[in-house]
Amino acid sequence: MGALCAKPASNALLEAIKVDDATETQANLNLLTEYNASSMVEAAIANKSSNAIVPLLNEIQRRQLTVDLTKRSGSMTELMQAAQAGDVDGVREHLHQVGACCTEQNGQTALWFAAKANSTECVKLLVVETCIQATCPRTALLEAAVHGNTQMAGLLTYQAGRATADGWTAMMEAARNNSCDIIKLLFSKERGRQTLEGNEYGGGMTALMIALLHGNIDAVKLLEGERDIMTPFGDSWRKIACDALQQAKDNPELFQRILACALKLETDPLLREIWAKNFSQLQGRIQSVTDDVLLDMVQIAKACGWADLLRILQEEMARRGLSGRRTRRTSLRGEGASAMTNLMRAARNGDVEGVKKYIDETGQRDPLDNERTALMYAAENGHAACVALLMNEARMQDKKGWSALIIAAWRGYEACVELLLAREAGLKTLRGETALIKAAERGHTKVVNLLAARENQLTTGPRYALGEGSTALMVAALYGHANVLRTLLRYDSDSKNADGISALDIAMQRLQKCRANGWETGAYEECVEVLGGKDAILSDSLLVRSGHFRITDLSPMNLANMNTMSFTLLAAQE
Repeated sequence: MGALCAKPASNALLEAIKVDDATETQANLNLLTEYNASSMVEAAIANKSSNAIVPLLNEIQRRQLTVDLTKRSGSMTELMQAAQAGDVDGVREHLHQVGACCTEQNGQTALWFAAKANSTECVKLLVVETCIQATCPRTALLEAAVHGNTQMAGLLTYQAGRATADGWTAMMEAARNNSCDIIKLLFSKERGRQTLEGNEYGGGMTALMIALLHGNIDAVKLLEGERDIMTPFGDSWRKIACDALQQAKDNPELFQRILACALKLETDPLLREIWAKNFSQLQGRIQSVTDDVLLDMVQIAKACGWADLLRILQEEMARRGLSGRRTRRTSLRGEGASAMTNLMRAARNGDVEGVKKYIDETGQRDPLDNERTALMYAAENGHAACVALLMNEARMQDKKGWSALIIAAWRGYEACVELLLAREAGLKTLRGETALIKAAERGHTKVVNLLAARENQLTTGPRYALGEGSTALMVAALYGHANVLRTLLRYDSDSKNADGISALDIAMQRLQKCRANGWETGAYEECVEVLGGKDAILSDSLLVRSGHFRITDLSPMNLANMNTMSFTLLAAQE
């Protein structure tokens, strides 16, 4: 009978923590579990148990238990100051202050300060803070990548997948620095991530492209798995390589490194011969290549400055009635020759008088840029006045199905969207993406509001990452844009895609994945609340679908239906 009235065994550990007894805490660590780890750390923080928290955190790290700490905001703490100075003893002394974010700066934690100081020993003590949802735009893992500190990065892989506001990830930093061991750690978690507009390298760049720009051959070898990824506007690694070579013409050593990277990545036998400058293999074969391969050859020859080969290739282009082009990326890459018309250049640059002057070139396409039009260039750069003059090109789509409206929506240019909406609403890319879906991806709430009434019923095709039949509501849930969800719920609240998955399912599944990996959860928690309310997070069926449930919590009906429920987690667009 006495045994029934006894206190739970875990109370012995809790009592040792409360009285700050490190020896007793160590002796009772066998009582530490995945389910009570968070409450034990919180107790140590609340009681300022600077002695007991050391063995507690060491054990949590050793067993890789998940800890969910309450974020505390305030000024710079002694713990942060010690971490900033790389003072291991000072960190140990003030460990009871873990969980705080410094609002005087950018919301950094002590863990971030330790990583910034490149202090691996301090990071080891503070690794429990990986679960803190700090507002600091840079993670501790990113700082580890800046230093090329593989040991530290290995401690911080919980933060893999997080990016800065402009899309910069730790693996991109490692690619820039040719930190191969860190790339190996992160590739499975960050493969395919791309930068956003505003990044110093431009939008849509992958870690492979970054490594290629810097001629980091070892990193390129590790990142070959990103070879087939293109920027949102169709730039491949070849295009990036050609532009980088033009920029590196005054740097022979970098030029040769970029060439070596391109040769490593190339899979087309004929193009490999060009990268290798083995022109003897081209005799009699140029006339039989496709237009696309010929155009690639021309771009490579231009970038490398191989005039004799370029002359031969241009003669073949003239015979076929093809022409060259100027690259669109001018800030970081070369200019090159151009197939862009004067109208396209004027539209891209927002030159209204130029657009009026060359308006007779309306309807032409850029053959080396996915058959894009002047209207698309104007929409891409937000030049509404030029868009208004080029409406005769409305409803034209490039090779990937992008229209001017889709481009403007993806970029978030409201004025351009308003001009194009009446003419181009309903058009889809080859993957079935509408302008509304692209705006939902990027979280452009005002643009979504403009488009929702026209396109809310349109769904994606089978090639889209979320699968066929996905709506803008589901896409917003996938990317964690709660404000977009609030707008779209006026039009769509209960749709499911071809796999029977709803927006709420997606938000719950993403939330679980973030929790499991120690990533930031705030955006998805808000999405779940918007889609189903707080009570939905606790409902039986959603707990089952998201993997957070206990058998004793389930109703008889749910127990009977468990065999028919899906536990599949979305892996789309990691």
